[in-house]
Amino acid sequence: MMLATASPPRTAVTGLPALAARCHDPAVTADLIDLARAGDEEVFRQLLEPYRRELEVHCYRMLGSFTDAEDAMQEALLAAWQGLGRFEGRSSIRTWLYRIATTRCLNAPAIGQPPPLTRRAAGSPATSAHRAR
Repeated sequence: MMLATASPPRTAVTGLPALAARCHDPAVTADLIDLARAGDEEVFRQLLEPYRRELEVHCYRMLGSFTDAEDAMQEALLAAWQGLGRFEGRSSIRTWLYRIATTRCLNAPAIGQPPPLTRRAAGSPATSAHRAR
């Protein structure tokens, strides 16, 4: 008696196996990165999905705020999408994503602090009033 084995689900766009678990095969990962670089958003989502939850937790632990962690995560994912062409493959995609997320968290404004002040132009009312004192 032969048992039927189910084939892994395939994406509609590329026909590649969906990433239900972390992919440790560098050849498959490289192929997925190439497809994502070519603009395939679905492949990019599948490439990131195994790491999304742990990256969210990482951002939350760094920032201590769920809202700030969500914001940093969105910025990190956007930066990853825009910087995918610069990914050199010297590290795993997971390491690269953690680096981007960590940088975004470190650059996030601290909770409860106002945004940094900008320099006012000479002659602006606030500058003139300050000089009059």
